[in-house]
Amino acid sequence: MKNKYKLVFLLLLLIPLVSTPVEMDASSVELDQNEISQVSQTPDAAYIRDVPYVWQEVNGYCMSAALSMVLQSMGFDLTLDDLYVGMGTAFSAMYVGIDDARIFLPGVLIQQPAYMEFFCELYGLEMTKYLDPREAFGSQGAWNFDRFDLEWINYANSSIPSPFDVLRETISAGIPLAIAADIFYLPPEDYDNFRQYGAPLDANGIAHAITIVGYNDTSHEIYIQDPGVGLFKPHYGYPDDGRWNYTMSYDDFNRAWKSAGYLTFKVMQDTDPVENFEETLGEYLVQKLRGDRTNYFAGLENFYYLSPGKSAFSGLGLDLTVDCIADYARYFTEVDKDEELLILGHTTEMFLTTQYHAYHNALDSIQGILPGVELTDFIDAADDALPHFEALTCVESIQSSAGVIFRDTLLFGTFEDIAVDFQSTGDLEGSIGNHQERLNEISEHLFAIADSWDAAADALEIALDLPDDPEPLGGSMSVVIGGSGILVLIVAILIVRMRK
Repeated sequence: MKNKYKLVFLLLLLIPLVSTPVEMDASSVELDQNEISQVSQTPDAAYIRDVPYVWQEVNGYCMSAALSMVLQSMGFDLTLDDLYVGMGTAFSAMYVGIDDARIFLPGVLIQQPAYMEFFCELYGLEMTKYLDPREAFGSQGAWNFDRFDLEWINYANSSIPSPFDVLRETISAGIPLAIAADIFYLPPEDYDNFRQYGAPLDANGIAHAITIVGYNDTSHEIYIQDPGVGLFKPHYGYPDDGRWNYTMSYDDFNRAWKSAGYLTFKVMQDTDPVENFEETLGEYLVQKLRGDRTNYFAGLENFYYLSPGKSAFSGLGLDLTVDCIADYARYFTEVDKDEELLILGHTTEMFLTTQYHAYHNALDSIQGILPGVELTDFIDAADDALPHFEALTCVESIQSSAGVIFRDTLLFGTFEDIAVDFQSTGDLEGSIGNHQERLNEISEHLFAIADSWDAAADALEIALDLPDDPEPLGGSMSVVIGGSGILVLIVAILIVRMRK
């Protein structure tokens, strides 16, 4: 059975360490020019020294890690854990339950471009996004940016500097550059499985984020810090051998960047952080936890199959019944049903693990981001979810770049047993019903997480002394659901990839 389920999972290495909380008032962050990384520069080359390396640790957080490297080099004391809080990804979630889609999405996979825009305005940063729509990946990304009114600059416009000119200008100014790249062309051996089982990016593919720290026009080399090495077996673990820092020739680098539509994220300091920093961020997190539908997807509030925030967990829990799972499986042919059941267990455990990683790290970091708010009751309520996450997650679920790592866990093991039963009996309802007791146990953990998020939202609202019925965040701080050049229609992508 294991050979039958050898799948290629290129699902998460995209735009996702152990760190300590910020010891400063995040609402009054200012750049210290003495802390900005020094630049070694000649007329034909520039290299930014001492850019802190951030390992993303878990598949899915490469853009957050790449951005953390950029910000720390600019003098901001913001770790990866701090970004889980500032972007709200640790306290956001969604469940999609309709027809042949039953998928839990951790916060990092829902609306990354909008998260980043919120974060940048919160901290007084300007993020300029560049794309080349002449490339397939860039064209899809441009469509998504336009669809959700996100500003971007078109590299195809002859009056715009070329991608390499933007790179040179940014690095020479002493600021690293976060870009999207096609992992198929990146040199680390960690990505060999992607080259063996995958293919270069297509329009609906998923790219990886890396940080550019230098260039040399004489040797034609680009200097890179890659947050994603060490994520997958057999190379899993923090890359303390330094292989995260490597060079690529201009030709090879151009191939990787071009395949990802030359997607570029240039960050500069613009203004001071917002004056009402703690209230703005706190209200945003309350709405994310509670699942305010306008905050998640303005204009799509009535889409009944989208369950945000706390209801993402309860919605998934309610669907773990014989009837709901059987209805889902009926969309597939008889020979595919057992495989789809296995995939359902695998992806659910994998994405819950991705969520759990950011969530528990963010709880360790949030007091440093909101130092003026008494968070004891909030953290106590939020901590109640941790043992239930632990019961449903497994780090091995996110350590394979190709194929399912079979594991004896509550969640995956239950669906594996259902799939095995169905494969041997052909009785769909009977196979699911044989394991209803364990499905109920899984549901109880999910309902407990939902209750914890609800209680945490209430506690944070009280701590912030917000009005009983706060208005959704508006203006340029509002958040809508949407894809990006890196997260292009993520639900559709996942479904298509799993079907293949």
